[in-house]
Amino acid sequence: MDFTNENFGVKVLETITAGLYDGNLNCLREYVQNSCDSRAKNIEIFFENGRRDIVIKDDGHGMGEKELKNSLDIGKSNKTEKDIGWRGIGIWSGIPICRKIIITTKKKGQKKFRLEIDSDALRKEFDTNKTAVEVLSNVTGDVTEVEQDNTEQDISFTIIRLESLLPTQAAIFNNEDIYKFLSRVVPVQFNEKTFSFAKKINKFLETNGITQCNISIKFEGENIYRPPFNGDIFFPILITKEFGINGKKVAVGWFLSSKNNRILSEPNRGIFFKIKGVTLGEDELLAKNLLGKTYHEWQYGEVHILSKDLRENAPRNNFEANSPIIGEFLECITEFLSSLESVNHYQSDKVVTPKVEKVGRLIEEGDIPSARKEINRLKAKLEKTRVFPKDSSLTPLKKILDSESEKNMADLNTLEKKLSRIKPDNSLKQKREMFDALINNLSVPIRNHAKKFSSRGRLEPEIDLTQPLVALLKQKTGLKENEVFHLSQKAFGWADVTQTVTPSFLTITAGEYPARDQRFGVMVYALHDLIVNASKHEKGKERFKWFDKCTDEEKIDFMMRFYSAVDLIYKIIEKSEPNPKK
Repeated sequence: MDFTNENFGVKVLETITAGLYDGNLNCLREYVQNSCDSRAKNIEIFFENGRRDIVIKDDGHGMGEKELKNSLDIGKSNKTEKDIGWRGIGIWSGIPICRKIIITTKKKGQKKFRLEIDSDALRKEFDTNKTAVEVLSNVTGDVTEVEQDNTEQDISFTIIRLESLLPTQAAIFNNEDIYKFLSRVVPVQFNEKTFSFAKKINKFLETNGITQCNISIKFEGENIYRPPFNGDIFFPILITKEFGINGKKVAVGWFLSSKNNRILSEPNRGIFFKIKGVTLGEDELLAKNLLGKTYHEWQYGEVHILSKDLRENAPRNNFEANSPIIGEFLECITEFLSSLESVNHYQSDKVVTPKVEKVGRLIEEGDIPSARKEINRLKAKLEKTRVFPKDSSLTPLKKILDSESEKNMADLNTLEKKLSRIKPDNSLKQKREMFDALINNLSVPIRNHAKKFSSRGRLEPEIDLTQPLVALLKQKTGLKENEVFHLSQKAFGWADVTQTVTPSFLTITAGEYPARDQRFGVMVYALHDLIVNASKHEKGKERFKWFDKCTDEEKIDFMMRFYSAVDLIYKIIEKSEPNPKK
């Protein structure tokens, strides 16, 4: 069967523009890849015209008139295996985001040329039945020669201007997201000043035939580097791994493992697939698509693809599903991720450094019983048997973890000896006994409420000890409110302590001294606000440190007085009567 232009409608163009690059930052990746393939040494990305235009400028070899025309070919490419791009559609990736694409380019010592693509006009044709050739001919201008100035004669460059970004793109094309996207996705270097593993990783990749990018890429004048940005958060061992299928190496990976027993924070977490330095997708495909929630991200790493049989799909957000080895490859990756998760479990049991440091603080604060209890718990945890995965690439990490575990045990033994030299202090025990005695002598409703909580719980003001006051006020007034503020205000007739307001529901002065009733009402709320409200809403903040920093002994002293004050207020409310002047 013979095909003609009539067989290819304009909707094909919609599929390869809006379909692949639908209103997102991926077009920046496509243009950066083209710049890399033009052997650029410097790429600059920046806004112009009040952030209405975004420009991608490089100092690559540029294009002559014929090359510029050929760059518009769809699904055809003269690129080689050394190049990043290969599908021949990237130059159209800006269509969904702007009103016009303007390409200006020049080869060294040659003429400068310019070409315009009317994105608005192209998008309007998507709902018609016109042929792709007809529409492209109408929306694409001719290649025209542009006058160059004296400074441009001996240089080469290509400038892509995405002119008049659509209003819907303003939120997407913001500085923070652009920088994050570029650092994650395009082939940029590590920052060797902040990332101590950079040279070792680069050497490993180069040894495996993966050429590292030496291009300077800047966004709004700021250098773009790829994560991780901080090497100090990882153990000082670089894990390297070869992934093979049928005896053939198809990918290599490097990985770093966190010193802390918790999921890493962005941008220093995740494991990413890389093909020729470019990331598949914007996020970590491994954790999301393979093991899901069963893998906890205590590692950062990259898996660099070597095999030609593992190719990225057109949107570059995953592998082509029809690859002959994709199933076996993903099984290898999944097995390795399972091993990393086993490492995490091993580390959780064998490395307890922060908790050992906490024991030291408990001893300094004089909480000897808690310190002894924590030492016994941690030693039992460290002595627990845990199997380490058999993967030989992880063996160096096991040595690090075991060494840290041995140090933890030695530190605990030292702290235990320190405790043995400390004479028992019965003051805390005596304080607790006094507290229990006080609880037993409170008014019945307050005593019953307090006994709902453990001895430790009674030291937390936010347990809402004022709840019995609420119940009593509702009972005596018939009010429906549940907040101490409103109940005390209405019950004792205060709006502010300097004014006389509507007579109160209750009185402790037979209604003869309304100001005194008001001041008592204010005291009811003030006690609740100062202790209960503050603890609920300000715990851990600077303004509540006066309580947070107290030792257990100090907290018992304070809470005994608080319970006593609440009990006093309860008894006064209990003695109050309906206001005869209401």
